[in-house]
Amino acid sequence: MRAGQDGCAPSELSRATIGFAGLGHMGTPMANRLAAAGHRLRVYDIAPAARARHERLDGVAVVNHVAEIADGADVVILMLGGPASVLDRLRPVLEVLGSQVMHAGDIVGAGHAVKALNNLMSAAHLLASSEALLAGRQFGLDPEVMLSIVNSSSGRSGSTQLKWPKYILPETYDSDFGLRLMLKDMRIALQLAQEAGVPAPLGQAAAAAWAAAAEDLPPAADHTEIARWLAARIES
Repeated sequence: MRAGQDGCAPSELSRATIGFAGLGHMGTPMANRLAAAGHRLRVYDIAPAARARHERLDGVAVVNHVAEIADGADVVILMLGGPASVLDRLRPVLEVLGSQVMHAGDIVGAGHAVKALNNLMSAAHLLASSEALLAGRQFGLDPEVMLSIVNSSSGRSGSTQLKWPKYILPETYDSDFGLRLMLKDMRIALQLAQEAGVPAPLGQAAAAAWAAAAEDLPPAADHTEIARWLAARIES
């Protein structure tokens, strides 16, 4: 993200003109929230279909080249994080996108790096949790009972507290985050680890399992379907 050339004060950003690049799985709801909050958007995505989805939205102008999003914009959002001073100035815009706006660091790409590393951890948690819960079920334990015990013990995680109770046990598998998107972030995180000289054998093994699931499951598979994929391997 960057501030406009005039360095707008927070009070001047309640109704800003915002250049927004990236209208994918995460960018689309963010752009929609900004438009719903009354901001004027100039948006771009490399995919024509993504641009087409936004052509009839009120207050949204779709442009044909990424550089054009900056024309007349008070703020440009590129999902790359920046200095804390810029984040503080842009809080009126960013707080529309989520309740917790946090500064990841001044290094360009810091936010992206933390997001990828978080998802590597999340994916490894879900894989390990699913293996353990499925093993317990095969032993004869009730998964709901196991979860209630684990969630009051040291094995708890977002996977046991949210994903298994909400999406896996009811067999809805509808968290609205794709399995292949998770795998993409895992690979980004592992590339970061490699470039930093940090061995990541557990992460590599987890990514290999997720890649195998991606080969077997439909293209639109939700990431929580890793549990169903594991269960199918037991049954076969």
